[in-house]
Amino acid sequence: MDRQIPNAPAPDAASDPLLGASLAHVLAAHGVPASLVEAVQTLERARAAAERNERLLSGEKSLLEMIARGEPLCGILDTCCRLFDAVAGDAVSSLLVMDEDGMLLRPGSAPNMPPGFMLALEGSVLVGPGEGSCGTAAWRREPVFVADIASDPLWDKYRRLPLEYGLRACWSMPIFASGGKVLGTFGVYSHLALPPSVLQQSMIARFSHLAGIVIERSMSMAALRRSEERFELAVNAAGDGHIDWVVATDTFYASPRYLELCGLPPDTVFSGRADFLARFPCHPEDRQRMIDQLSGHFAGSAIRLQLELRIVVDGEVRWLKLTGMCSRDPQGRLLRWNAAITDVTDRTRTEMALRASEQRYALAMSAAGEGHWDWDILKDEFYGSPRMLELYGFAPDTVFAGRADFLARFPFYPEDKPKWEKAAAEHFAGRSARFDLEIRMLPRGELRWIHLTGMCQRDAAGTPVRWTGAVSDVTERHRLEEQLRLAQRLEAMGTLAGGIAHDFNNILAAILGYGEMALRDAAEGSRLRRDVGHIVAAGERGRALVDRILAFSRGGMGEREAVHVEAVAREALDQLAAKLPPGVRVSACLQAGRAAILGDCTQVHQVLSNLMLNGVQAMTGGGVLRVVLETRSMSAPSFATIGSVAAADHIVLTVSDSGAGIPAAILGRIFDPFFTTKDAGVGTGLGLSLVHAIVTELGGAVSVASSEGEGSTFTVFLPRCGDVAASGADAAPDLPPRGQGQRVLVVDDEEALARLAGAMLDDLGYEHAAFTSPAQALAAFAAAPERYDAVITDERMPGMTGSELIRALRGVRAGIPVVLASGYLGAALAQQGGAGGVLRKPYSMMELAHALAQVFRPRVN
Repeated sequence: MDRQIPNAPAPDAASDPLLGASLAHVLAAHGVPASLVEAVQTLERARAAAERNERLLSGEKSLLEMIARGEPLCGILDTCCRLFDAVAGDAVSSLLVMDEDGMLLRPGSAPNMPPGFMLALEGSVLVGPGEGSCGTAAWRREPVFVADIASDPLWDKYRRLPLEYGLRACWSMPIFASGGKVLGTFGVYSHLALPPSVLQQSMIARFSHLAGIVIERSMSMAALRRSEERFELAVNAAGDGHIDWVVATDTFYASPRYLELCGLPPDTVFSGRADFLARFPCHPEDRQRMIDQLSGHFAGSAIRLQLELRIVVDGEVRWLKLTGMCSRDPQGRLLRWNAAITDVTDRTRTEMALRASEQRYALAMSAAGEGHWDWDILKDEFYGSPRMLELYGFAPDTVFAGRADFLARFPFYPEDKPKWEKAAAEHFAGRSARFDLEIRMLPRGELRWIHLTGMCQRDAAGTPVRWTGAVSDVTERHRLEEQLRLAQRLEAMGTLAGGIAHDFNNILAAILGYGEMALRDAAEGSRLRRDVGHIVAAGERGRALVDRILAFSRGGMGEREAVHVEAVAREALDQLAAKLPPGVRVSACLQAGRAAILGDCTQVHQVLSNLMLNGVQAMTGGGVLRVVLETRSMSAPSFATIGSVAAADHIVLTVSDSGAGIPAAILGRIFDPFFTTKDAGVGTGLGLSLVHAIVTELGGAVSVASSEGEGSTFTVFLPRCGDVAASGADAAPDLPPRGQGQRVLVVDDEEALARLAGAMLDDLGYEHAAFTSPAQALAAFAAAPERYDAVITDERMPGMTGSELIRALRGVRAGIPVVLASGYLGAALAQQGGAGGVLRKPYSMMELAHALAQVFRPRVN
């Protein structure tokens, strides 16, 4: 846009101290009438104004010529200031230029100002309020005329400096670019403390305008030179080749770089466009496409053409990008064609590799099952990937009006929404580098866990402008973690329970053992027999409880064998039927046939009994207990409440009741040891924890489904190992096998149990020697090893375990028969200790007799 330099106004005698009145003074001194003197003054002012305007016009012409010649900015600004100073009278100008940051004014020119004053200004003229006339004018974007530096508050910081040089007034005006940007200030200093006259204000405005033209022109020229330099550097750095075709003369020029790219000799000259096309080393598959697109470009009206194609140079395939431009006459006829050729081989190969990488990334994201979101905060545009929509339960075509719309429809779990809001607020406030959170949600009414990770992109001021992130479903991981925590709690409780149960077992052993002996001697129908029978019955109930605790605590110590599950289920149902409360009935459907699992028969019985008893106790007002046993072949793995179900054949037990159901608040604790909601004396809190321990050991899984008021369903998946053949029950002998006076060494740290074992042995026809110390027993045996025919030892004893004692005894006499007694019964324990037989404590006289019969088999009738 052309910039107009304002003309100075007509001179005003009252406000123009610059105009001389020497002739008028002379006339007045000689008594010439006042009217004539005034007329002379008017003529003198007009002459002075004309001379000044002529001088200004001449000076402005010189300035414009200097600008046109592109002379240095400093020289032009000096000329501008000198021109002003020459016509300004008692005033001196200075021109300050704004730095790139817009925070500081630096000296641009002040040829007639005191050098020391200008040197002191270097780097000290800030832009802002209270920063003298110039700094304030640049900040306000308006003229600031200070009539008295000594008293004006704008000069509080700086007044000492100008006063030292006799400068009393400073009139400053901002210098603007055509677009309104402040380029600097034009300041005028006076040795008199007075405001500028109207003429001086007009001249300051005129020179400020002129200085703006000079500075902006200089800046534009400098920018143009920098642009040309950058273009030249860019062209050289880009390594482009160029071609130029003049249509009228069919003159075809190719730059040296073009010839190099095409593998042609440096002195190659083309006779015309046809010669160029014939010798251009285009890939055979791309040649026709190139010719067609060039012909269409020349025949059409488009100015530019961009084309990527392959060439073959020295047997190597390379990619070129051709960018062409047509020059046409007013009728649209082609006059000239210029094109740049760029080797984009590396870029193309990179893009191909990137596309392959993106495909791999997309496949990886698909395999990972992650969803993504992207929120453009400034535009409030929210995008959710198809996988994210799927995870959140939205329809595939869901579109959000913005983030607020997304949040309003997000299926938050109520208790986790404040947690999300707090984490998001902290991340947006910059208190966290990444948004990383796991929360629950309810898509389609189903409780799911998700892991959210995101990051804000911020502008220079730190304000968030974009938020992107990923979401993944971690529900199964949370389930596994919860199962692990439960298993760890069960393991800890099992260790504690096992220790307690072992000690209690020893007490029960004495009660049951002596009770059995007392029953044998009590008369039929006597009160003594009845009372002792009650004692033994109570002890058996205690023994059953201890068995459950030990089964819970001993983990993998049980023996594994093929178990006919349906037979065990029928036995458990028969036992349950005998003690069903009124109003409760059982509906059983057993269809597993001969299917078997690899496990322990007792443990399977405990699982069945505990689940059925749990269901019966849940139906306090009566109801139906449904028991279903079947086989299933699982085609794909799945997760359960406890454990996971593999893709294999399973025996599936389902136990359902019509009771009150399990409240959601405690559903996650029902497998905890000793956790129960039953009344005191009704439940031990070990039933379901025992089910959990046994099923986990067997490699199975448990699913629980329950609704308050509608009952509960427990489904147990046990891996099938095949089928078992039918077998009849062995007939138990009526009388225990007896000994023939063999001497048995008895070792048990419990004195009562040692005496009890000795009494049983005496009744069975054996002799015995009882010890409560393993060390004393070993010493007695070592002193006379041939005196003893067999050994019965407890496993858990202080100072030396039963297994260690057996190894020590075998070191003295290798073939001594040994029976190992322990609450942790199993062939693995017997094999580990080297015993020939095992007794599960507490044991009966019949069990003791058979254990000894096994190790004495060749010598017992």
